[in-house]
Amino acid sequence: MSSGAAFDGDATPYAADLDIIAFCRTRGLPVRTHPFFRDMDKRWPAVLCELKDATVLGQYFIPICEGQLLADCLCYDGARARRKLSLRDDTGPRRVIRTEQAFLLGGDRTWGHFIVFNVMRTIHLQLFDHLRDVPVVTNAGLQPSLREILSIFGCPSGRLIELEENDALACEKLYVPTIAGGSTMDGKELFIPDKLARLYRAMILEAHGGPHTTTPTEAVYLLRRNTKTKLIVNDANVTAFFAKRGYLVVDPAQMSLAEQVDLAQRAKYMVSAMGSQVHIMDFSRPGTKLLEFISEEHLYQRSFGPGPKRFAALGLDNVHMICDADADNNLTINLDQLSTVLVDLGYPV
Repeated sequence: MSSGAAFDGDATPYAADLDIIAFCRTRGLPVRTHPFFRDMDKRWPAVLCELKDATVLGQYFIPICEGQLLADCLCYDGARARRKLSLRDDTGPRRVIRTEQAFLLGGDRTWGHFIVFNVMRTIHLQLFDHLRDVPVVTNAGLQPSLREILSIFGCPSGRLIELEENDALACEKLYVPTIAGGSTMDGKELFIPDKLARLYRAMILEAHGGPHTTTPTEAVYLLRRNTKTKLIVNDANVTAFFAKRGYLVVDPAQMSLAEQVDLAQRAKYMVSAMGSQVHIMDFSRPGTKLLEFISEEHLYQRSFGPGPKRFAALGLDNVHMICDADADNNLTINLDQLSTVLVDLGYPV
């Protein structure tokens, strides 16, 4: 690692001297920006760096150039980068894929992380003409709905270079976008710029026939299942609670992208635990309300997740109900408290 940016393993945000930017500038490698980003007042600059003779490891998607790990270009905090580096193993056999040029999108099979950290970077592909036909590097094993979203954002499957965990990509020219989001200038809040959040929704809706013209009426309870954390301990009781009150109970993970968009456009009220499934709200119409079950720890965590700021940019109403949580942030919902909260918020009861 070079010394261009702080790398202390905590959540301290990087400033404009990201390692990859300093690396490129000292070697005369291009660092491009675009007017699209100039009204985004944040500490992390949204730029496109151009590396020569770089390598990407499939397990981490961290570019290596001249023996340097430029880890902070695709990570949102030092702790995440440090964990990835601690797992790095250069001794195992790797399949090496060679290409003349590529765009480093990165990889994460988790829906929410992929949308926030990866899809938002594809905006560079729309802004720079010389990137329109460049192969895009991501991880293998993406779920179909994520593939569909990438296609909408200019990355059809035929254009993807999909790296398995033990693959390595050797690239003569590697285009690396810094993260599209950032921290506020005071470093206290992480955020996705408002117009990026709105652009994401607009492009998804346009690909599915545009916004609905009918009035939204549905009350929906979004399930969160088949995950390792942030589960609802008394899931059966909570599901029965909402089903009894006429809520549509659905699991977004079992729905196609088109089904998610349609449901989001029909919904007036949504309730869910914190987690990736609430990203279905990105497709909702202004005025839609979300009641989100959350632990106190996560409520005050610095995160790029949907959250009040991002949802506010979309005209959505996001209210949190703090719940008891275990060490894995699995939640227990107090049904008496829930009944009171629904009445106070004007939700169907």
